[in-house]
Amino acid sequence: MISNVDRFNSFREKRNAWFLESFPGLWGQSSFTGLDYFPYSSDLCCECDLIKLPQDEKAVFAVEGVGQIELRKYGFVQTKINDVEIKLYLYCGLESERPEEFIAPFKDSTNGSSTYGGGRNLDVAMVNGKALVDFNLASNFECAYSPDSICAMPLPENWLTLEIRAGEKLFKS
Repeated sequence: MISNVDRFNSFREKRNAWFLESFPGLWGQSSFTGLDYFPYSSDLCCECDLIKLPQDEKAVFAVEGVGQIELRKYGFVQTKINDVEIKLYLYCGLESERPEEFIAPFKDSTNGSSTYGGGRNLDVAMVNGKALVDFNLASNFECAYSPDSICAMPLPENWLTLEIRAGEKLFKS
């Protein structure tokens, strides 16, 4: 079984490779040593019960310059971070019958200072029947790197009132 730290390190390697391939002009002539991350914190990783919503709901995300996209609001998780109870909604494709992976776009109090102002994304996987919520894997949206990228901004239901000092930080060339 892969450890959460190994999952984090693998995520960083894949994310750095994706970044180099997708945005080679951003790092210019300097040598790219990788995106900047908060230090790994086991306190920001937990396995949670997924509370499925009783009926299908659509979530409509605004996408700047494109209009909107619809996803299925599947359910939510609840956990405590720094003694603050949070609720995070999870979304999947409209056609997903029994999804094993979700996205959870969110905003927190780091946005605009140490992370992208528009929010960040968190991929959430089901592991052993639980939702693995690991904020260490939070990433900035593509539009943080290029005005040509499109991003679905987090809905207010996933705007958290605390700092999540985990995951990817703002890019500094």
